[in-house]
Amino acid sequence: QRQGWKAPSFFQVLLWVLIVALIWELHEFIADRFLGKQLFQQGNIDTLGDLFFALLGATIFFAWLKSLLLKEEKS
Repeated sequence: QRQGWKAPSFFQVLLWVLIVALIWELHEFIADRFLGKQLFQQGNIDTLGDLFFALLGATIFFAWLKSLLLKEEKS
């Protein structure tokens, strides 16, 4: 077991993933505003889809991390 290292909670993983996803969405919005085109943003459905897949990715990552840590504890 790793000394001084504590596994993140699901809330911490979710929070970090959502922060990154929101920064990405702001990047898309600002880029479209300054470039005057719709290169990134395709509307609310695109934004909601991006956030949904960020949540899905966070859930999968957390499940993988927990299973990895459980295997490490058993050995």
